Amino acid sequence: MYLKQRQRAKDFLGFNDWWFIAIAVPLISVLMPVLFFSMNFRSGLHCFLYGPLEIMTFTLLFWVGNRQLTIYYRRKFPDVSELKKRLIRQYISIALFTLTMAFVMHKLDQQVQLFAAGGEEPDFWKKFLACLFVTAFISTIYETVFFINLWKRGIAANSELQRAHMESQLESLKNQVNPHFLFNSLNTLAGIIPEDPASAVVFVQKLSLVYRCILELRHRTVVPLQEELECLDNYLYLLNTRFGDNLVVEIFISKESRQKFVVPMALQMLVENAVKHNVASNRRPLRILITDLPEALVVSNPLQPKTSEENGTGMGLSNIDDRYKLVSGKRIRVEQTEEKFEVHIPLLTVENYEGSDRRR
Repeated sequence: MYLKQRQRAKDFLGFNDWWFIAIAVPLISVLMPVLFFSMNFRSGLHCFLYGPLEIMTFTLLFWVGNRQLTIYYRRKFPDVSELKKRLIRQYISIALFTLTMAFVMHKLDQQVQLFAAGGEEPDFWKKFLACLFVTAFISTIYETVFFINLWKRGIAANSELQRAHMESQLESLKNQVNPHFLFNSLNTLAGIIPEDPASAVVFVQKLSLVYRCILELRHRTVVPLQEELECLDNYLYLLNTRFGDNLVVEIFISKESRQKFVVPMALQMLVENAVKHNVASNRRPLRILITDLPEALVVSNPLQPKTSEENGTGMGLSNIDDRYKLVSGKRIRVEQTEEKFEVHIPLLTVENYEGSDRRR
């Protein structure tokens, strides 16, 4: 129970202050006669030694009483919006408590003549102002520590909120890959069935393999490029079933680049995007080239725009770009000329991202 109470007090004060009390109370007991009652240090120490019980007791009572008032008002007015209301009530209560304790201490001093050992007995108002000054100083320390901790918690909470928001955005973007792929695959299957039912059966089998790959990758932030290429091979089978020699995909990637990382399904979406928007026919075969640079993967194709483009979701390139931005802060780069369309996607290393699920 005692430990729980200490923990609750620490939550409202911002730090464990008992070590502070243990050091400060004896120090204040010695210094107050010197600082406020015109005594030299020797007289103040003599005064402290002459009546240690009273001085230590009153100093501790002042401190603990004001400490409890601070905890009470912070518990009653916890919101930052109530700060002004809390401080006004808290400091009025502290002043009244200090006035009461100073009066009791003064009456007791008149009986025991505590200050007689060190000099002339100070009057009540001088004692009260001295106690009020010390109390205000200590309260300021408590408030400063409290606001520093509040500021730190605010920064931590804001960072956590931003991280959660980014994770939510990333999860939403990753979830878009699944229906996007399914929509386009079903359109492809619908085109194959009337022409070659037997190939359609094989297509469905391959489609299941590709879909399994999507289910495995969609919950991951980044994947090794080598693993992404293995999934792309299955998808290219589906495209080759439909287009035959009308579509050629060439891949030239170094061994070093294959050990780096990309966002899941990026290559599939880029190939899919090229096929969707360009003619792939016997007279005009579509050639897609995938190569690597030191820090990027390049997917390029000649511009052979369809006269009547298929309806798309409009989210392919922006989806990849948004995922890269959230994961690593990097962006994809699109270059287009009259003859060629080219997309550069970053090749990530371990240092480029944090907290990603990297399964090798």
